[in-house]
Amino acid sequence: MGEILRPKKYAGDAHERRDAYASINSKRLDFALISKTGYIDLAVENQGTGHHQGKAFARDAVKKEALRRAGVPVLEVNAGIEPSAMRAQLEDLLGVEDMKTPLDVPA
Repeated sequence: MGEILRPKKYAGDAHERRDAYASINSKRLDFALISKTGYIDLAVENQGTGHHQGKAFARDAVKKEALRRAGVPVLEVNAGIEPSAMRAQLEDLLGVEDMKTPLDVPA
């Protein structure tokens, strides 16, 4: 996540910023939607079986907090989610009333 998020320059002293960056730099997102201008619009986390092992909860908590502070919405995908439910979550997170998919667009 260190490639897409950085602590704000005025957030604490240099040591605090370095520690904050170190805490997110080793974390990875499962998927991210990046805007045309290079900013992250949405983070996607697949909550599969590996997300519930060992220290995964602590890692996820750090990721969620960093993304929250950056104002990045997170879509958590759980096993068995219905496509319509995922679409509704995406529309809500992205502030879109009715997303068009390739199947929705007339030929």
